[in-house]
Order: sequence, then structure tokens, then C-alpha cells
Amino acid sequence: MTMLGRAIRGLAVAACALALAACGGDDTPGSRVIATPTPTPTPTTSVIDFDLRAGFEAESENTAISVSNFRPAADGIRRFDTATRVDGVTAVSLRYSPARLTLAFPDLSSPVQFASTAFGTTSDTRLVVGRTDFGAVLDIPFDHVLRASYTSEENASRNGAAGIVETRRTAFFFNPVTTQSDLAETITYAGDTSVSGGVPGDTRLSTQRLSARTVNLQLRPGGRPSDDDRIAATISISESQGITTPRSVSIPFDTAISANGSFAQEIDHRGYTGTVYGSVAGPDRQEVLILFAVSGEDLGQTVIYVGNFIGSR
Repeated sequence: MTMLGRAIRGLAVAACALALAACGGDDTPGSRVIATPTPTPTPTTSVIDFDLRAGFEAESENTAISVSNFRPAADGIRRFDTATRVDGVTAVSLRYSPARLTLAFPDLSSPVQFASTAFGTTSDTRLVVGRTDFGAVLDIPFDHVLRASYTSEENASRNGAAGIVETRRTAFFFNPVTTQSDLAETITYAGDTSVSGGVPGDTRLSTQRLSARTVNLQLRPGGRPSDDDRIAATISISESQGITTPRSVSIPFDTAISANGSFAQEIDHRGYTGTVYGSVAGPDRQEVLILFAVSGEDLGQTVIYVGNFIGSR
């Protein structure tokens, strides 16, 4: 059975579980991020060349996030709806002759497919297919981590108001660490941090200044040969435009890395709770993937943030 086939087999179970968890919440925006448990990401089973021109097939587990906005039919103004981590198996298949892109997400009952007629711009690091309201983007910031985003729209209601929910699902695929050598020295990774979220119901999306950066990210050896390697950093989130008092959230973490390179830590810091999780990636630890999902209360309002960092040494 192919990677995509195995992912499809698990979709029905995952979709049912998510549907049960969501019962009673379809009409209320702002579901809080999933806090526990925190499964760690699982990479592809072998090293894959993420070649956007030749094609490939990959799967991963517990590496998806979802962000939704809501547009009421009455005024058409986009509002932030919710953001969350989505656990389960994700899969991607890119084929040519003819061109076809297939994406499977844990919270969708069936995979999404794009035929050759939907293919747009393609480069060595970025592939765009479909339309703005129903499309996908694959991008490769470095070599060993692939980010796949899928955007869709569907009819929905919030607090009795009919409208459209726009959802962007993003999954991450990465190559495993295969080196048997112990980590001999501290590694520092550099890259870009992406963040989405805010206050559910907020209409400031078009002018919102929401940014994040990952500070002092280091992978360091354990103090003794028997100690686990550790990864530590602070994710700093800033939200300023349109807010009387600018919001700043810091997410510090320092956690051990498992034998396969994955890690996870629960966050409870200055009123914000959630998770930071991810994995070292690449045969010789060349890259790192970090995902985060936190929520808290600020001046009586629920605030939700999800995001990712992909770095290379």
C-alpha cells in the first residue's frame, strides 16, 4: 500500500473523532487550541527528494495546523474564526504525465485532488495550483522540510448568521535524522517564523500587524553522554495595529529530544497555555521544524495563535 493509501485508510477514523470532539461548537467561533495530549511529529520513513518538478510522495503524522476566517453574508467582512493543531496522518502525492496533486488531511473525509489544468506557477521551491478560494501551495524553504497549504471555502453559520468559512490547512513533511553520530556541539538554526490568529470575531485581518520570531534557537548536546539532547528557544509574537494596547506574547521552551529527533512541550506561561512541538530534520540534523499552538485571555478576550518555524543551520 502506498503512503497516500495508508493515509486515506486512517481518514475516516480521524474525521469521526474530530466530528465528535466538535459537536455543539459549529455555531460558535473561537474554539481554543488543543492542549493535551501532545503527540510528537512522525517523519517520512525514508529520505525523500522533495522535487517539485519531478514529483514525489510523502506522509507525516501530527504535523498539521488549521486556521479559519468567517465572512457573514450580511456584510462580507472577514473575521478571524479559529485556529488549532490537527493531529493525525497527512499525505501528499505529486505526479506528472499527467500532472496531479493529491493532499490528504486528518480532518477531511477524503483527499483533495488537483488535475493538470489547475497547475499554475512552478519553481524549484514553490508550486501553486488552483484558485485563491480553492487551491494549494507547496513550498520548500530549504531542502528537508516541505510545507503544503490547502485553502477552501464552505457555507457555514456563526451565532445564527449565515456566511462563508475560509479554511487554510497546512501540513508539514520532513526527512528523518539518519546519522548515528552523537551531537558533538551546539547547533544554531536560522529561518522564518509564521503566525496566524488573534481574537475570534476580530475584523482587523486586512490591517492586522501580526508577526513572530524565534529567538536564540539552539540544539545542544546533553551534559553527559547518557543525557538526551535538548532544544531551546523563545517564540516572540507581536500584534499591534488597531489595538489600543499592543499585545506581545513570549513562548519560551526548553525540552529534550527523543531518539528519532522529535520533541514536545506543554506551555503554561503568563496566562497562555498550549504546546510547542516539532522535530529535527534531515539526515545530518540540517534543519528543524517547530509548530506551536497557544491560547490565553487578554483584557477579557480569548486570544489564539498557531504557527511554525522552519530553520536551517
